Amino acid sequence: MGLFEEVKDVISDKLGVKLEEVKAESNEEAEKIQTVGDVVKYIEKKTKKAIRLC
Repeated sequence: MGLFEEVKDVISDKLGVKLEEVKAESNEEAEKIQTVGDVVKYIEKKTKKAIRLC
């Protein structure tokens, strides 16, 4: 399994999205990520949104 697939699995698991919805292309919000801390904040923000939708 390549790195993209591993990251895709983590994103799918942590954010509760379908694997096919995780794309290599980034959106405007994701393009602002520059540090590991930014990644953590981004995932926490998305996870909180996903939890509220459940």
